Amino acid sequence: MSDQPSGTMTTAVLYGPHDLRIEQRPVPAPSQGEVLV
Repeated sequence: MSDQPSGTMTTAVLYGPHDLRIEQRPVPAPSQGEVLV
């Protein structure tokens, strides 16, 4: 079981030096020829 809403994932986003934030983002849809890991 997961505590995050369906269709979202937890990401680490680097905004700048010493500014790393943990956020919920939508799960991206892979384009043709790509895979989602």
